[in-house]
Amino acid sequence: MPPSLSSTPHSMPTVLQAWNTLENRELARSTLSACAHRASAPEDLYYSVEESRAAGTKNRYRDVLAYDRTSVRVDGNGYLNANVVADTKGQWWVAAQAPLPNTFHTFFRAMQTRAATNSPAIPRSAPVTKQSPPGNARTAILVQLTGWTERGMAKADPYVPRGTGLRHAAVFGNRRGESLRLSMTRQTALSNASSTHSELLVQSRDGDDLVINHYYFDAWPDHGVPEGASVAKLLELLKEVVRVRDENGGQDNCELWVHCSAGIGRTGTFISLMSLLYPGSDEVRTFVPLKPVKENDEVLRLVDGLRDYRKSMVQTPEQLQLVYQVVAEATSR
Repeated sequence: MPPSLSSTPHSMPTVLQAWNTLENRELARSTLSACAHRASAPEDLYYSVEESRAAGTKNRYRDVLAYDRTSVRVDGNGYLNANVVADTKGQWWVAAQAPLPNTFHTFFRAMQTRAATNSPAIPRSAPVTKQSPPGNARTAILVQLTGWTERGMAKADPYVPRGTGLRHAAVFGNRRGESLRLSMTRQTALSNASSTHSELLVQSRDGDDLVINHYYFDAWPDHGVPEGASVAKLLELLKEVVRVRDENGGQDNCELWVHCSAGIGRTGTFISLMSLLYPGSDEVRTFVPLKPVKENDEVLRLVDGLRDYRKSMVQTPEQLQLVYQVVAEATSR
């Protein structure tokens, strides 16, 4: 745990000050993004969402667009509303909206081909060194932080098969006639983490089989943030995800994808907690158009940095306060 976290504030007035700083900087990004269509230099395109906007119906929400620079590309051109996001300690993730039916094939094809691992947007202190995990199994992790429906509103389109075995498998295709099959090999309840773990298998004619460890966390309330026992269960899920990732060769061999509905609020909160509670050991820096945050606040700097990769990561003051609270409690033990 970084020493600076031990003094990280988490009272609501202080959190609101941090929130105002984050939102002012987000406004600056939005201004640069709005001018990207008439950019005259490469850095002017840093926050461009022109390609994402052109994707139209492949975006779940019209006001949540993926930065073109960090978006995950499939086979060179397939679009997803998903971005690689990274911290300054060498860790990276994929933050995504809940996939839509018209992007199911692209979504799982991206995971199958490890499209994110080779993204030039990931800052690295050394080249990628791919290892063969135990048993040569190709593995990925997918964390789902929203229900399929909440308060009667659709939040995510179901993609997990309803039962195990090939007779329950789903087949997803694209306009080029390509298809892949998604089946479930087993499903278990993780009561201590308030989660369901489904082992999914992705298969296609032109790609290696991929095992996806899918975790559905059901203790995030429709509105607000986890409280009390639900926070402890969220931390158990974090521990489980880190364990599985590390056992399967680390992030460059076991991609970690996270989605809620829009892929910014709960997703940003989960990724922030993982970065702060399980920090990497590398020091990486990258150019960004905005000047660095001046405050000596590890949480503020982290969230602001994530927002350079995907807009509005950690979407509400309550979510930001949850990050401060959990980190403060972890450092006081």
